[in-house]
Amino acid sequence: MQTFAFLSLISSIIVLALGIFVFSTNRNSPLNRIFLFLCIMAFYWAFAESMLRDADSLTSAFMWLKLTAFWTFVPAATFHFILFFTKSDLVRKGRWFYFLIYAPAALFTLIELTTSLITTTPLVRYWGYTYGYSSSPLLFFVELAWAFGILVVSLFITIRHYFQVPDIQEKSQTKYILAGISVVVIASFASQVMLPAAGVMIPELDTIFIMVFSGFIGYAIHKHDLFIVSPATAADNIFSTMTDSLILLDTSHTIISVNEATQKVLGYHKEDLIGLPFSAIFSTPSDSEVILSKIASDGPVTDLETAYRSKDGTTVPVSFSGSIIRNAQGDRAGVVCISRNITRRKKLEDALRENEKRFRDLAEQFPELMLESDMQGNPAFINRYAYEVLGYSEEDVRKGLSVFDLVIPEDRERLRQNLTKLLNGEVLRGNEYTALKKDGTRFPVILYSAPIVSFGKITGFRAFAGDITERKRAEAAFQQATKKLSLLNQITLSDIQNAVFLLEGYMELATLPPAGTQGDDYPKKEREIVRKMAGSLKFARSYQNIGQKPAKWQDVNHVFLMAISHLDFSKIARNLNLDTLQVYADPLLESVFFTLAENVILHATTATEVSFWYRESGRNLTLVFEDNGPGIPKEKKEKIFQRDFAEKNGPDLFLAREILSITGITIAETGESGRGARFEITVPKGAYRFGDQD
Repeated sequence: MQTFAFLSLISSIIVLALGIFVFSTNRNSPLNRIFLFLCIMAFYWAFAESMLRDADSLTSAFMWLKLTAFWTFVPAATFHFILFFTKSDLVRKGRWFYFLIYAPAALFTLIELTTSLITTTPLVRYWGYTYGYSSSPLLFFVELAWAFGILVVSLFITIRHYFQVPDIQEKSQTKYILAGISVVVIASFASQVMLPAAGVMIPELDTIFIMVFSGFIGYAIHKHDLFIVSPATAADNIFSTMTDSLILLDTSHTIISVNEATQKVLGYHKEDLIGLPFSAIFSTPSDSEVILSKIASDGPVTDLETAYRSKDGTTVPVSFSGSIIRNAQGDRAGVVCISRNITRRKKLEDALRENEKRFRDLAEQFPELMLESDMQGNPAFINRYAYEVLGYSEEDVRKGLSVFDLVIPEDRERLRQNLTKLLNGEVLRGNEYTALKKDGTRFPVILYSAPIVSFGKITGFRAFAGDITERKRAEAAFQQATKKLSLLNQITLSDIQNAVFLLEGYMELATLPPAGTQGDDYPKKEREIVRKMAGSLKFARSYQNIGQKPAKWQDVNHVFLMAISHLDFSKIARNLNLDTLQVYADPLLESVFFTLAENVILHATTATEVSFWYRESGRNLTLVFEDNGPGIPKEKKEKIFQRDFAEKNGPDLFLAREILSITGITIAETGESGRGARFEITVPKGAYRFGDQD
């Protein structure tokens, strides 16, 4: 094999091996991957040139000449590598910048492969076949100028980095990279430009001196840990790639270094920030002095919320952490500041606060008891309505009020068990409890509860409680009415059955031969039995509507006026003192008042006045209905409420008592004979109220 061809072949093998080795040390490093690409292209160029020089025919030489066209990617890859190694700001320009690097290389390669505008038929020299160039060399000179230009820029960037980098090891690495590239550039310029211009023809030394480049890089790897991950390089990589802002200050609180994240957050270039006082980047400059004083006096600070001001004047909220840096002697050398942009978090917090405010506003207006509690039963929120109804205050919560204190002792264990089920993920329907007010008053509620989930974990529960006093009262009234109807039905049925049995007996006796005058009484007795049966049926009609409709709140004054509107009450004066009193009673309350008023007309014929008023006493309220008639004898005060008495004397006080008792109301006659009748209707607490409270 020809000597120069052999040297190019050896060079190609060495540079490929070097690239593979560097890549194997850290496959994830962008710098190592770019260097591998550079070595592959250099290998390809050197290998193709070696085959060109050692070709045994013009045809073979022409093929290899065309294949060397990819050499232009070597200077492009070199420039790319230098930009990454020196951490140039140009690498952050985006994909378009890479296009500017590699697009010319691809264009020149395409021209060399498909045309004869740059290279033509190979020439034979003493070192073998070599490049033949077009008789119109303009494009060749443009290509050569581009290649040397991009390499010279690479050398300039490397030299500048050498003088700027503070780390001694990295400075040494830079020196050997600079030497390796310089050797190849000088050898190439000398063999392709200077010596040919002087009339001295020698082989192109580019690919041969790639071997020398590999030697310098190998030495830098061996002696100065180039491409090797060390604590220093790892820290530097972390510094440049971390997503949080990192700022280094000197002892005078001047910015001496920033990472890329800082530049992105503030909108400044690195050069604009270095040298500025730390206070210059704060939304409120005095905040920086407060923070630095705190670090100096108290030591490291973490998660301190403050705000920077970006280049365009935008306020950037950050979570700040910082600590003092000390040198090897333990003296203060500066301050390291790490900040996280919390703009998004602040927006989420603002949105959350707004949602919480909407919830609180809704909850405060919600006409039911509402609360939130942690898993131990400590209230985190109780709405205004609940405070008002239960009689507690926020002070009671601060003193340790528990949600279990809001129900009667008998219900607390059941409530605790149900909440445990809820917190374990079990779905609960409405559960009924008896609530306990601060003053000891009890009332029934139905409780609906749901878990509060935060970051996928149940942290407490939210509960809505509805006062079901009215529902319970209605249910009790309905049950009472049902029982009374059942009892009255049984009594009526029994009366009719007895009457039928007696009637059949007399009818049977009537068929027998008469014994004296005894048979003359049978028709009279039969008529009496039929009359009783008719009375029983009339009685049944009277009470058949009891309990058909649910009990409700009724204005006493209004109902009484409706009742007497069916009677001729024009000759009787009325003294009413009922205010806005309402009672919870069966809808047949009007018929009760009608019965009382009709009794005055039928039995107190001398009465000229009635009074209807109330008084409160203890836990009850008493309605008093009285007239100035003759009154009711003492022996009849209870009889008038009996069924048999009502059948004989008209208006049915028996039925009136039954209607009132459905909702726990009682009635009694308490007047004095000769001074008028007096009916006292006692209404239990909870079954009366004042005003329009629907």
